[in-house]
Amino acid sequence: MEKFKLSDLIGAGTVSVAQKVSIYMESFSRVPVFEGCSADIPDGYKNFVVNGVAAENDTLKIRVTVF
Repeated sequence: MEKFKLSDLIGAGTVSVAQKVSIYMESFSRVPVFEGCSADIPDGYKNFVVNGVAAENDTLKIRVTVF
């Protein structure tokens, strides 16, 4: 399976810069490490590999993994 960096999804327009997002490390059950608008995601998080995506109301929940 091909791995995508978060920056790839944002750059391709798959995740809109205006989209509300919550970023979780490893598990959706933990407290998010970032909550806000996609345009405000810190650059360091954009290099993480996306390991899961789920929609909840108007927020996109993204699980990332550090490799």
